[in-house]
Amino acid sequence: MTPCLLFALVASGALAADSTDAETKTDLQTLVKYQNQRLQRATYNQMSTGVVPVGSMLVPYTTSHTGWAVYDGGGAPLLPRDFAERVGDQSTAQRIQRDKKTATGMVIGGAAAAVGGLGLLVGAAVSPTESDNLVGVVGGMGLVFGVGMPLQLIGIGRVKRQGVLGTATYYTTDEADGWVSTHNTRLQNTLGLPDDEIRGIELGGEQR
Repeated sequence: MTPCLLFALVASGALAADSTDAETKTDLQTLVKYQNQRLQRATYNQMSTGVVPVGSMLVPYTTSHTGWAVYDGGGAPLLPRDFAERVGDQSTAQRIQRDKKTATGMVIGGAAAAVGGLGLLVGAAVSPTESDNLVGVVGGMGLVFGVGMPLQLIGIGRVKRQGVLGTATYYTTDEADGWVSTHNTRLQNTLGLPDDEIRGIELGGEQR
């Protein structure tokens, strides 16, 4: 075998090895990209502890709440609006945004009513006449406890729906699973990954 032919064979083998390495690297990068961008719905169990007074004693208690959330590929739970936008559910994303504005308005309006009621109570306290005093007290109490506090409590409850645990407010489990499956399938097709290459990732996610 001539030196030139030997060199050509070695070079050919090196190029083939480099090509295989490049393809393997590309495949790994694509799988990592899928892992990072896929979604999954999973359940959680939230524990909380505290104490309650019973006579002269403080008795500890523990409560447990089980629910579900949607997580990204890194294991971080998604906010309801982030989930809706991620899967392309624009109608729900817009509904969530409207709810957020309404809830914020209720909190601000409730705070304004409470401040106004406190102003009436302060005015009643320094009122020179009994009738003005009575009007101020009744009006102030009504604004604080009849308008301000209820508006704020309702608004705060609606604001909490925008948190990571609020996705269940806008989706049933079947609806969420459907959107998650559609998103992951679309992502798989976009990246050109066959089923057998992502099976391990999906099985690992199910064990969360």
